[in-house]
Parts: sequence; structure tokens; C-alpha cells
Amino acid sequence: MSFKQLETLHPVLARIDELQERVDEAKAAQPDAYDRIMESWAIESTYNSNNIEGSTLSLSDTALLYGGVQVDGLEDDIRQAEGGFAALRFLRSVVPGCAPLSEALIKRAHELVFAEAKDLATRGVYRKVEVEITGTSFQPAPSTYVPERMADLVEMCANTNRHPAIVAALFHLEFESIHPFVNANGRTGRLISNYLLMSSGFEPVNIQAESRARYIAAIRAFQEGDDPYPFAAFFCVNLVERQEKVLSLLVAGAADADAQAHSEIGVFLRDSADSSNEMPGGTPSSSDNHAKSSDNGGKSSDNLSASERKALSHMEGMESVRSSEVADLLGMSQRGAQKLLNRLVDKGLASSFGANRNRRYSVEKEHR
Repeated sequence: MSFKQLETLHPVLARIDELQERVDEAKAAQPDAYDRIMESWAIESTYNSNNIEGSTLSLSDTALLYGGVQVDGLEDDIRQAEGGFAALRFLRSVVPGCAPLSEALIKRAHELVFAEAKDLATRGVYRKVEVEITGTSFQPAPSTYVPERMADLVEMCANTNRHPAIVAALFHLEFESIHPFVNANGRTGRLISNYLLMSSGFEPVNIQAESRARYIAAIRAFQEGDDPYPFAAFFCVNLVERQEKVLSLLVAGAADADAQAHSEIGVFLRDSADSSNEMPGGTPSSSDNHAKSSDNGGKSSDNLSASERKALSHMEGMESVRSSEVADLLGMSQRGAQKLLNRLVDKGLASSFGANRNRRYSVEKEHR
């Protein structure tokens, strides 16, 4: 197993440190707004974490449960959400005192999050049976070694000078590989990774349910190929995206301009205005001719960055792509890929359709 490639993450870690300084300043100036942001994070992260494990509850139902409103749904899914909320409240309550990571803390978090357990004796207790992980040939640690492995993991996390983001990521990898409990290991691992971040003064991550395939593949790369880099990179990028989102909510003008620049309603209204500029008989007006001339001038592919050229070349062989596909291709965050794709749209080299998570991008026909 090699950890050498993790050294290439130093620029990302520096970015994390820089962003956290800005977040700290912003939340000190807007404490009430930050509290509301953290409430939203609690709801969204609980929804995503449970959804990754197969919960059928919607985000709106999860939000209602957080507010104490009962909803229709599978009993286990409802208990999972309620358990997730209880575990988060517990962990957030001990963050201010910077309680060090301990096995007792991990067991308490598991006891709370595993609210749907049929056998109450398995909550917060290391397993004494062997388990399998669905979808992989990887075999977790034998039950007899679980106490020793967990004690070592906690000690290593407490006595390291590595960056907290790397510690949290590697904790999650090792925790999932030990698989110390009979169930709810994924939910507990994500919770404790966030506790490690928060107790070190960093924002918690929110791994999206839509990223489930990439998340699991990154864990498998470690479990089956002894490669910690894919998950560490995935985790750090998620942290950067979370910090950027918090800043966009707290600081006026920090919102992502690209995310705000493309309105489905705006596109519809502009299309309507463009069509009205045509004169009877189908002859464009002079102003329309000028617009089209300017637009054609903007469709030049001469002034593209290397990343834009690579993305465009990839898209030429595809009917359409998502920003997540381009993010994987270029090794960047999904937000960065969205910005790049929106620049191609602005330059007239690509078009987009769909909204939010379903947005797709395609190359304009004349550029294929």
C-alpha cells in the first residue's frame, strides 16, 4: 500500500485551509445565519447518508421529521432518519469541548444512529459474528480482531500531525474496512468522519446520494486495491465544495456566478424574444443580424483552455454528458466541471438542457 500519491493533494489542502479561514470570519459575523445553515446541513446530510444505504424517504419528508412532524413511510426508514438526527445532535453537542475521539464516543454514535435495530443488544456494541459487504469480494476484519483494530484506529487518529481532512478520510476508509458493527457501519463512519472535521475546526462534508457510485468505487479502490488516493481526493473535493457553499450563503456576492447565470425561465423568455425579432416572411431584422453575427463570432474554438478542449473533444463523441462525467474525465470537482461546461455554453460551443441535477450538456451540431 502506498500513500505517496496523497502528497499531490497538498494544493487542495491549502485551498481547504484558506476557505476555512474565510468561513470562520463569515460565520463570526453572521452567527444566526450559520446556525440555520447547519440545521439545513443536518437535514440534508441525514437524508443523503440514509439514501446511500437505500432509504426511500424524500428530502422533504426528512425535513418534516427533523421538525417533529410525522410522515408516511417505511418504519425502518423513519427510524433511520430519527436516529441520524439524534446522533448528529449528540456529536455536535460535544464538538465545542473538543472531546477527543474515543471508542466510547463511536459506540454512542452507533447506538443512536442504529435506531431501527431489531436486536437492541447490537446497538453500540462491536460485532461478535462475521459479516460480508454486498457487492465486493473484500472481507472485513474477523470479529476477534475488531476490538484491537478499533483501539489502534482511535489511537492513530489521536496521535497524528496529518491534515484533519486526510485524517477524517483515512479514518472512514479504515473504519469501513474493519466494519466493527453488525449494521449501520456506513452511516456511523460518515458521522464520525464529520466529527473529526468539526472538532478540528473544519466544516462537515455532505456526501450526496447522487455520488453513491463514485463514493463506493473510491472505497473499493482501497479495500480491493490498497489505494487510498481515490477516496482521499473524493473526500477533500467534497469538503471544498461544502466550504464554498457555506461561503456563498454567508457572504454577499460570494455565490457561484455560473450557478446563478443560467435560468430556465430566462432561457425560455429570451428564446421568445429572439423569435419575435424576425420580420414577416422570415427575414431577420437588422438587429437580429447583428446579434447573429456577434454570436457566430463568439463560437470560435480558438481561445479555449486545455481543459475546455479536452471536454469538448469528449463531448463530440457523445449524445450528451453530465457535469459529473466531465469532472471524472478532468479530475476536478463537479462544481468546477459545471463552470467549465457553462463557459462552453456561453461561447456558443455547447448547449444545455434539463434543470439542476438532471442538467445535461451537448456539443452544438456545427461543431461536431
